[in-house]
Amino acid sequence: MHRIALASPRDHWYVGSGATQSRGTNFGFGTLRSNGRADLGTAAEMSAEYTFSRNWSINAFLGALRGGDLVRTNFRSRTLTFGYIENVLQY
Repeated sequence: MHRIALASPRDHWYVGSGATQSRGTNFGFGTLRSNGRADLGTAAEMSAEYTFSRNWSINAFLGALRGGDLVRTNFRSRTLTFGYIENVLQY
């Protein structure tokens, strides 16, 4: 379980993949104003792996975020769920 917050309520909530251009106006980050709030939310995550053989395994991940004050002011829903199952074959 992780509690996620901005370092300061005066900060912005940064999203993106980082600097992606050496020239131009696209820096690779977008921001949302915090409007004096710092609480992004609480995240819970779990993962599992099962190995069938030396060459075959299956991995799974499930995570959920319950948004805090900052998320509620910017989005209609405050709960985000993400998961995947990965089939791994190694040769």
